[in-house]
Parts: sequence; C-alpha cells; structure tokens
Amino acid sequence: MLWNPLKRQLLKFRPEERIRLQVLDYLILQTRIPSARIAAESPVPSRFSRGRTDLVCYDSRFHPLLLIECKADTVRLGPRTATQSAVYNRFVKAPYLMLTNGLEDAFFHVAKQLEAIDESGYPAEFAPDDPNWHSADPDYWMERGFLPPGLPAAAATTVAHRLALLFHLSDETRSWLSIPFPDRQMPLTHHYLLLSTTGHPNTLIAFTFCAVTPEMAVFSAVANRNKRNIAYFCCSLGKDGAFRDPQFFSEKNDDIPDSEIGMMDDPHAPALPSTFPSGDSNLMELNDFWLSPDDDPVSRDINPIAVQTGLTTELGVRSARRLALILERLLLGT
Repeated sequence: MLWNPLKRQLLKFRPEERIRLQVLDYLILQTRIPSARIAAESPVPSRFSRGRTDLVCYDSRFHPLLLIECKADTVRLGPRTATQSAVYNRFVKAPYLMLTNGLEDAFFHVAKQLEAIDESGYPAEFAPDDPNWHSADPDYWMERGFLPPGLPAAAATTVAHRLALLFHLSDETRSWLSIPFPDRQMPLTHHYLLLSTTGHPNTLIAFTFCAVTPEMAVFSAVANRNKRNIAYFCCSLGKDGAFRDPQFFSEKNDDIPDSEIGMMDDPHAPALPSTFPSGDSNLMELNDFWLSPDDDPVSRDINPIAVQTGLTTELGVRSARRLALILERLLLGT
C-alpha cells in the first residue's frame, strides 16, 4: 500500500500512484508550495468522461498555478498525454502545465499558445527551497528502504555517497522493478538502476540495495539479455559493515546442444547457486567500491556543496561505469 499525506489514507500500490506521490513529496518537502495549496484528484467536468486531475498547485491567492499530469514510468510522454492535460486545463485554467513519468518531466507555460520552458522559466514557488540540498545523507536512503538504520555510521555514509552519485548524478535510467530472484520466496521489489554493458549486445544490468531487517541490507544485481534474466548475484551488508554470503545464479548454457541436456534439466531455469572463494578479486573490488571513500578528484569549477560532498555529474558517470565493469565480471564472467 502507499500512503497519501494529503488525503491521509492508504492507496493501492499502482505505478501511476507511486509517481504522483514522488512529485507530491518533492512539492511538500523541497519547494515553497505548502501542502494546503496542493489538491490531489480534483474532479474535472467533461462532456465525455468524469476525469480527475492528478495534482493542482495554487498560488498565494489560491488561483490555480500549476496542473501536473502523472503517468507510470513505463508510459512515454507524448502528444496523447499532453492532450489529456490540456483538456483538463480548459477547466482548471492554470498558467503552467507539467507532465511527468518519474523519469522525464515536461514543463509548459500557457500564454497565447502552449510553450515548452526549461528550469529558468519555472514559477519561483516550484524551485527547490534549498538549492544546496543533496542526497548523500544516509537518512535519505534509510527512509526510502535502501539502507537499514542499524548500519554503522561510517559504512552508511560511504554507501549513501555512492548511491547519490549513481541514482541521482550518473544519468543512468532508474526503474521500479519486481524481480523474482532464485532461492527467494518473495520477489525483490525496489528501485533499480539500469547499467549498460560493454561487449554484450542487448544486455543490461539492474542493481539495488534493499533493507530487509533493521540491521541488514541485501545488494542484488541481475543481468538481462533480450528481456530475459540470465544471471543473478546477491550478498548481504550486515551491521558490521561488511559484505557477506555472496550467491550467484546463472542460466544453463544456451549453447549446449539439446542432446546433451538431461531429460530432467530445464535449459531456461537458473542453476544452483555458485560460491565464491573468500579472496575472489571481483568480490573484493565490489566491497572496496561501496565501502571505501572515493578518492577521485573533484572539479573546483562547481558549487561549494558539490566540492564539499564530492557529488558531481562527472563522478557519478565514472562510478556507474566502474560498477558496471565489476558486475559484468561477476554476472557474465568477463
């Protein structure tokens, strides 16, 4: 279930609802728009249907300021979405429109004609209240279910720094996935980051951290080729701040002729988990990646908060590339 702070009620877990609550969190927590000036799911009269707006923000005189149309992250923003919000705005009459699927945002100003605008043209109320806000704070990731509250402070700080670089500054795609891991009764459902691979056509790697107890998180990674999961890796990050219990699953080799596959074998089912020697170089590098402070140089031609925290787009891109190479070796044996 999902909790809506405006309606103060639990709602069904739907992709579109999750995106709407992401936007609502941003509006309430980071902008100058108080919750008293935000309305969710207001009815819109129509000759054809009984529609509802996703979110409407009002100015200080309670005139409509911004109409927001939210779609699931699997829905591409396009003319159809824009048309729906434009039809609603005939009734709302807000000077600004926003379309979002959680991954992309489109902002428009309604004057004599609809005009797309960038951040410089956003209404002042929509800008972040704290422009120096950043997501390297461990509490941010604990509140969102990535890290357990019982993780040692040093490990939590370092992992949170990496998560901020990867999820917010690497320009890689984020997605909410529900992956049925082998050997697990429940699928691991969480926000994942998708990394491209080198030398493996049509192959992506998805990874995430997920807090499973107050003192332990699970790091999980999956390789997907042509929309089919072919390899899985997971390990735990315990309260001692160390990675433990690595497990690796892979599909049986598709190149083996059918005549060599036993009658009871399923060529598409993952094999039994493989074990790693304690000194495996890939595991050691993965551990260092997450738990060692980053010593990459930080450019000085950026704002002070980025220099202080090491949060730069350049470093985010390098972090994603480095992690992708480690996971390629673990999952794909290269």
